[in-house]
Amino acid sequence: MELVETLSFATEVRSALEKLKEKDVRILLGNFNEAWARRVFCEAYRFGLYGRKYQWVIIGTYTREWWLRPDGGCDPAELSEALHGVILTDLLPLTTEEQHTTSGIRHYRNMSL
Repeated sequence: MELVETLSFATEVRSALEKLKEKDVRILLGNFNEAWARRVFCEAYRFGLYGRKYQWVIIGTYTREWWLRPDGGCDPAELSEALHGVILTDLLPLTTEEQHTTSGIRHYRNMSL
């Protein structure tokens, strides 16, 4: 595996995705909120950056059915298609208290990971 490109964007998604497509990037890691996710996957749909040739892995704690909200620029059916096969990950909440976390992992104070 080779790292081909690292991009960040704050206002516009189109040129970043265009660059990824030009470089033939196939595994895409994303870290953005759900509003940006709607914009990113809308553009990914338009560029064809989804489906069997591409694997998206995104980090986010999104609300239920977040892709159905109207501010993404695409029809929810298009977003659903672009999101098919996407791997969504979540952050593992750890605690410094001597208690079990949501994942069932017991974490002890002053324990090194």
